[in-house]
Amino acid sequence: VLIQDSSRQSRVLTTRVVARGVREAIETTELVPAWSPDGRFLAVPDLEDLSGLSIVRADNGRVIKSIENARDPAWTPDATKLVFLRAGKTSTLHLLETGFGPSRILADLGVTYGAPVWSRDGRSVLVVARRDHPGL
Repeated sequence: VLIQDSSRQSRVLTTRVVARGVREAIETTELVPAWSPDGRFLAVPDLEDLSGLSIVRADNGRVIKSIENARDPAWTPDATKLVFLRAGKTSTLHLLETGFGPSRILADLGVTYGAPVWSRDGRSVLVVARRDHPGL
């Protein structure tokens, strides 16, 4: 992850190993880091196997927390919470407080389309999803 502070100044925040076979997947996958609105943290997709996120301190590049099987991070506008999706048979929406303890499940979603989006006041989160209903 390279941070471009100005047209003449940049710094490497963190580096990751990209495994063989993953390089091709990266070209077809949206792997977007998510800045916390206060600029203190960055949620970075793990490039080794495309199966998780790392929460990194923006000032020194130190990994605060690694989250397995997580994708599509989104911070609240006040930077106090992070939601992300976790895939399994269906996707689930998880919430992580900035104390970086265990996350909690907010909802079982089904198949999701895109990253979650917070409301401006940070009280609601929108996720586009499809649930399969047996018998329909």
